[in-house]
Amino acid sequence: MTKSNAIALSRKLVNLYESLSPPAQVDYLLLNDLSLFLVRSELYNLAFHFTDLLFDTYGHTAGIYYHLIRGQAYQETGRVKAAERCFKAASKQRSALPFAHLGNLYFLQHKIDQYIKTVKQYLAYSRKPDVLKSLFLISLAYETALKPTLAQKTLRILVTLGNQLINLPPSEREILQRAVRKLPRNID
Repeated sequence: MTKSNAIALSRKLVNLYESLSPPAQVDYLLLNDLSLFLVRSELYNLAFHFTDLLFDTYGHTAGIYYHLIRGQAYQETGRVKAAERCFKAASKQRSALPFAHLGNLYFLQHKIDQYIKTVKQYLAYSRKPDVLKSLFLISLAYETALKPTLAQKTLRILVTLGNQLINLPPSEREILQRAVRKLPRNID
């Protein structure tokens, strides 16, 4: 989006927002959704404005999305330390989502050890059926960090766990097969 298009869109959004009734202007869901929309539209300064309004209105109850949205905006504008602070603040809510964002931030910075630790924290809070995929990603991270022994150990854990699970979804079954192929075969 060009700068002039971004400015025009920002003006339209602000005018639309200001046309709302005062109670609607401070609606929790509206402020969250609008802030997220603005980040995804690369209108970061406006996203900061509406997350500030969210926090000013709801204080500490603004919750996890306040920190996640600000963290995303900071990350996209190259303010990595501020993004990390926001994601860490969101992680205090004991949810998997902040750890996914924090892990991504570490991965993009090539901070492999921190990435692995964060993925493990993600797994501790996640209730999604992607545990094998996460373990596979950890093994790849160990390979990237030139730690083949830890990569192989993680793959063995993945295979052992995967063989014990019943009714694996197709995506997890594929991850299990990839892990088996990556493990060295015992030569008798």
